[in-house]
Amino acid sequence: MEVETYLRDMPEFNTDRLTLRKLAFSDLEDVFSFCSNPNVARPMTWEVNESIDATEEF
Repeated sequence: MEVETYLRDMPEFNTDRLTLRKLAFSDLEDVFSFCSNPNVARPMTWEVNESIDATEEF
């Protein structure tokens, strides 16, 4: 089963210190900030994002 199948109807989950929710377009700059960091990307399956456009495609 594909990951999208599991996450399609993912509810928002909140605690006092954490909120888990689906990504939104408004998160783009924050996601780019960690996807463009070589220290973050090193153990991950993606290459360092060189531009915010590359992050948006993700």
